[in-house]
Amino acid sequence: MQLELEVVRKTTWRLYEEDAVDVTLDAGEMSLHHGRTFHASHSNRTEDRRIGVAFRYIAPSMRQTHARKVTAMQARGKDNYGHFELMEPPTSLFAPEDIVRLKQIFTA
Repeated sequence: MQLELEVVRKTTWRLYEEDAVDVTLDAGEMSLHHGRTFHASHSNRTEDRRIGVAFRYIAPSMRQTHARKVTAMQARGKDNYGHFELMEPPTSLFAPEDIVRLKQIFTA
């Protein structure tokens, strides 16, 4: 089976299912890959949730053009641009005040 993906720069990528590599993860394991890696998984057949996390490192000079309120957590250095509302790191694991702050960000 051939899949064709068209990306923003109008480049066509041809992906062949026979070239796919299965990576089987056990409970509690995770995969780490580039955000543009074509990946998929079967449905979660357990009673527990599946958790996904995305980390994106960008320079402070970058900015969103389609969102009104954008938050970021500064990893290092200094932000001289102010394109993002900077978030403070969490105070502890699942601290109530951190949960309230996240809910405010995600419902704005």
